[in-house]
Amino acid sequence: MGWLHHEHAQSDQNLTMGPHSRTDARAAERTARWHEPHPYQPERRYVDFAINPWHYTTWGGLEGIVTGNLLWASESGGLNDPSEVVRAADSLLRTWEASIDNLVPDAPRDEVDRWLRDMTATVTEQRFFFVSACFDGDKLQHWKSYAGGRGYAIELDRDAEYRLLGPAPTLHRPGFTPYPWWRAVTYGDYDTGHSARGGSLFHGSDGIVEHLLDEFAAKSRGLRPDEIAFGEHLEAAYLSSVCFNKHSAYSEEEETRLAFIKPPFEGFVHHRDGGFSPSGRTAYLKVTADQSDLRAYSVTEVQPLPIRSVRIGPRYGTEVSGEIATVTALLRDNGYPDVSVDASSIPYRG
Repeated sequence: MGWLHHEHAQSDQNLTMGPHSRTDARAAERTARWHEPHPYQPERRYVDFAINPWHYTTWGGLEGIVTGNLLWASESGGLNDPSEVVRAADSLLRTWEASIDNLVPDAPRDEVDRWLRDMTATVTEQRFFFVSACFDGDKLQHWKSYAGGRGYAIELDRDAEYRLLGPAPTLHRPGFTPYPWWRAVTYGDYDTGHSARGGSLFHGSDGIVEHLLDEFAAKSRGLRPDEIAFGEHLEAAYLSSVCFNKHSAYSEEEETRLAFIKPPFEGFVHHRDGGFSPSGRTAYLKVTADQSDLRAYSVTEVQPLPIRSVRIGPRYGTEVSGEIATVTALLRDNGYPDVSVDASSIPYRG
């Protein structure tokens, strides 16, 4: 259903955003739910991409990933755009404010307005961590940046699921957490940006606000009787939008990512040198592949990663064959004997 009188109309309405925060009872409920099996599981456990994601890294990164069976999810504040999640949430709220006067009279504007402001406030209270990859396994921009000029790209199975590695007991996915599978990043603000399929990020079939309006309207008609399921579904849709959106200047990255939030318990956050943080240190979470318990958000033991192949970055001369042998041996010696290794086809001297 279309809820706007004019899809691209702008409003001069300036709604004042008051302070919003979760109540103590709601916060306690969320903390308790980390220890309880989630009552609702999505029917579809991954986004059905046509191709696998490629994670670009250095030799040190490749060696650590293969020997440790781990990926590192870096905190958003240590990435090249440290404010991207808050920026996306603010952009969504601003676009909503500009469009609210153009909604049809029976639109559930008050309900959506309160909900969006609550979600925007909640985003600022969380710490988000991402594992970044790309759909292109031979992209010069990434060879020159993330792979350090002479790096490697690891092809990972797009259908695998991932869990945080942490102390016992095993945690379960609470509310307000992204699903642990790969999702494509979108680029641009909500008034101008587009989804991976080319649709609007705001309205239409791909738009998050169109979906919110539809769901709240359905709830008002008694079609969403389960309050928990209703809230879980909307929060997942919201996070799938704001946690996977970047400024349009980064669109050439063609990024896909895994997104996690920091559990409210000790033993999950680690630190490493490097990244874009002013301190020169970046916080990260350890991530392993595990589908033994589809309800789990964390596990206590690592499992082999779903590595499908490894690509060596642009090289010249005879060093390519030697590097293929070195990487093949690294994989073989650490439990990945069947992973193929090849080299970039790009003529670039890093």
